[in-house]
Amino acid sequence: MSKVKIKKVAFHFPRLVQGGAEVMRLALAKELLSRGYEVDLVVFDRFGELADRVPAGARIVTLDVKRTAQSFWPLLKYLSSEERPDVLISSLGHQNAMVILAKMIGRSNTRVFITQHNALSEEASQSKKLGDKIIPLLYRLFAGHADGIIAVSEGVADDMARVSKLDRSSISVLYNPAYPSNVSEMIREPVNWAEERDVKRVIFAGRLVHQKGVDILVSAFSKVLTRMDARLIICGDGPDAPKLKRQARELNIEDKVEFLGYQANPLKFISRADLFVLPSRFEGFGNVLVEALACGTPIVSADCLYGPNEILARGKFGRLVVANNDDALADGIIASLGEEHDRAELKARAKEFTVSTVTDRYINLVSYRGKQG
Repeated sequence: MSKVKIKKVAFHFPRLVQGGAEVMRLALAKELLSRGYEVDLVVFDRFGELADRVPAGARIVTLDVKRTAQSFWPLLKYLSSEERPDVLISSLGHQNAMVILAKMIGRSNTRVFITQHNALSEEASQSKKLGDKIIPLLYRLFAGHADGIIAVSEGVADDMARVSKLDRSSISVLYNPAYPSNVSEMIREPVNWAEERDVKRVIFAGRLVHQKGVDILVSAFSKVLTRMDARLIICGDGPDAPKLKRQARELNIEDKVEFLGYQANPLKFISRADLFVLPSRFEGFGNVLVEALACGTPIVSADCLYGPNEILARGKFGRLVVANNDDALADGIIASLGEEHDRAELKARAKEFTVSTVTDRYINLVSYRGKQG
């Protein structure tokens, strides 16, 4: 395989909203800019919580559409223009298929890499949307025409190959650059917590959606409270927020659960907590686990498909419990709160996912002509 010169890299995702894939793309963009690359962010529009976090120097290319089905012609035009990138890295299933189609029809010289961020089998089976259910079929039809396929964990790659009937050797695994480059500044920010002696704080941070299993955590925490006093802190927002607050009321634990809503900097809370918990039903990677490790905060995670097992090295850097089981989660929380933890070891593990390290791997992958696995 011959190495090619890369000057401009584009990242395509729908919107500048708070999400793991979006945050990681902005981190990669900032690092690439610091190394002298040109970077385009190709999005439907320029609105969203992350709009003010776009790194200086990145060019926002708006497709001016509301949904993926409308993006074909704007993408074809972009990939055929004089300002087209050398490489475009796309995220999320429908966008991945649309980018490949636009490249094929427009016969663009831009090299297109598609990325799968989540457990495809779970996404397709659990979603009520027909569009999500047909993503495996779209991959079967179009993924082979991409210049490269990227999965964010070995488990996601295996799952993607199985569900979409793709050759596993055609899928490269690149972990997310989830280690926050300014972690020291973030954890120094003050918080308004009242000190409560001998009361343990358990924390979750993420989107309040079915996938994240926060309802399982609330149920598990009610069982924890029968054995010890503690507080549950929930950072994040999403469509499940009203239902979760109602669940806490019905379990008579609302005075022990604090919903903080969306937090631009959840690390200042995570770093001061006694335990971080990820109760997800499924994941692709689990960026927030790396963030908790970077804070030196002990972890209990559901051993869900996929990601946590790899980040935590099969339980070496955090306790893994059976997924979708509030009893197992409650037992894991109690056990972990009663243990001593080597916080320096946790922080060292997090540094294996720095943006610099992952960017090196991305550059190596996209700089060679010819498909890699």
